[in-house]
Amino acid sequence: MDINDQSAVHSAGACLAHIHRVLGSVQHDPALASPHPAIIRERIEEWLATQDRGYAPDASRRLETLLSGLLELEDEPQLVHNDFRAANILIRHSQVVGVLDFDEVACEHRVSDLAKASVYLGTRFTNWRPIPPAARHMLRAGYESAWPLSPAEAHWFDVLVFVGHAIMAIPSESDTAGWACVL
Repeated sequence: MDINDQSAVHSAGACLAHIHRVLGSVQHDPALASPHPAIIRERIEEWLATQDRGYAPDASRRLETLLSGLLELEDEPQLVHNDFRAANILIRHSQVVGVLDFDEVACEHRVSDLAKASVYLGTRFTNWRPIPPAARHMLRAGYESAWPLSPAEAHWFDVLVFVGHAIMAIPSESDTAGWACVL
């Protein structure tokens, strides 16, 4: 998938929404969820406290502030793809014709999976880099053309994309790939 092909990126967003609808209708094995499932806010707070490597300290502080003002998500965690990126999407004539690699399926809020896809969409197998803002916006537009986000999900999406997943993607203090630019 070419992330510079706006039609393909829009199609990918709509496809991800469709995948979420289908996976959301599947009764899933409770063993897929963590033994003590924490709400998304608590998981991020725990990550900040125990796993944040400090590569973007201003962004980490901003994330802590943003988390305190967010509404709880109203949807229940469901099965999601959890690895929706260029290496796993087959495109023909700017339309998705196949999605691969369902071995990362997890129980999560759909907005978290959309946010993760919005950060990692352009990644293949080497030279991982963030996607341009236009591609991020087009992926979300495609998604929302098939399944709009609620107001709470829209706020969570911004936090998860720009601060949550992007902070986690920074590989080192030097950040030669430019992940901190997403922030």
